[in-house]
Amino acid sequence: MTTNPKLSIIVTSYNVQDYISEAIDSILAQSIGEIEVIVVDDGSTDQTVEIIRSYADLDNRVKPILFKENTIGGVASAANAGLEVATGDYIGFADGDDVYDSEMFGKMYRAAVKHDADLAICQFMLQNAVTGERVESDDKKHWEQIETITPISLDPESRKRMIEFSPVPWRKIYRREMIQRNEIRFPVGDYFFEDNPFHWASVLSAQKVVLLPEVLCYHRMARPGQTMSNVGPSLFKLFKHHDNIRQWLVKHEQESYLPLLIEWVAKQNAWISEKAAEDDLHLLFNEIHAIISQYSSEDITGLAFSKDGRTYKMIAAAKANDLAQFKKFAHGGKHKKTSPPKGEDVKPHPDRVDLEDIYFALIVIKKRIDKLEDMMVAASERGFVEQNHPSSQEKQANSLLNKLVQKVKG
Repeated sequence: MTTNPKLSIIVTSYNVQDYISEAIDSILAQSIGEIEVIVVDDGSTDQTVEIIRSYADLDNRVKPILFKENTIGGVASAANAGLEVATGDYIGFADGDDVYDSEMFGKMYRAAVKHDADLAICQFMLQNAVTGERVESDDKKHWEQIETITPISLDPESRKRMIEFSPVPWRKIYRREMIQRNEIRFPVGDYFFEDNPFHWASVLSAQKVVLLPEVLCYHRMARPGQTMSNVGPSLFKLFKHHDNIRQWLVKHEQESYLPLLIEWVAKQNAWISEKAAEDDLHLLFNEIHAIISQYSSEDITGLAFSKDGRTYKMIAAAKANDLAQFKKFAHGGKHKKTSPPKGEDVKPHPDRVDLEDIYFALIVIKKRIDKLEDMMVAASERGFVEQNHPSSQEKQANSLLNKLVQKVKG
């Protein structure tokens, strides 16, 4: 007699031969034993597939699904394929290049069962794929008031707060019955950030969530082959998810969350527009105008933004079909360089450093400076060094560093 596993872990992979073994090892070493590990490869052309097969030969918990070719849906197609065959009471996701604490899935599973939660979420950190350095994620701000394992029975207000959390699926587990009953899947298409619609549908379908304020997952960044720093027109595809989310809301009679969806569009537009090249702004405007045209003027004026801020003014300009005003507020008066000529095949310089790498390095440097300052203060209090006011050079250096961090981040 066979029983369903407690947890199905869906691992998605594509050309991660240098990392897939560490990811699978950390998953097979989980403290919860009754698991199935569904590894879905999206047509890798390196040695990833061979490595997956070797694990399947050694451990019957590993169930490979190997696509012959890379799909347009990418990670969405791979994750959905795993959802179709998963049999666990709960479902978790894992990227094939990330690192997972051996207690991660066990702790989330036990918390979910104890509190009868549909969704369990833990914290994560970012890990530089080259240096191994780890830094806090922007998601940390949502955890400042969470000190212990915290179950939350969801109502409209708490659901709105949960939607603000990072949508990434690889630090969560989901009750499988909830996923299947509400037909929750990743949208398949030529998109970026497919986890956004999945996150919305999961949070709005769940009755209870449990939060584990512990870092149990390390997400690799700045890995060769990643395209997270792309801020060209291809990133504008993110806004296609508005229609995916809206359709799900209407189908499941959740239209009361449409104002929150407009706010989501406005916030995404705020950061993307600031980074977009000047001659790409009309393309971004077309995307935003098509979305905002679906809503009334009252819907726009009712947004919870300052009417004097650029976030609101750009959405208002899109509603008025005013490209000139949209462009005016896009860069906050800052000049942005233009895109390469259309049709020109521009290849990255081999020595070019990604903005993501720069930001990561600056954060690490700043943390080290802060630590050194703390050490100096502690030493001074113990009488080892003379307490002096910072020199003007030190002040200038700290000021410049803070400006660099903010400039790269924003």
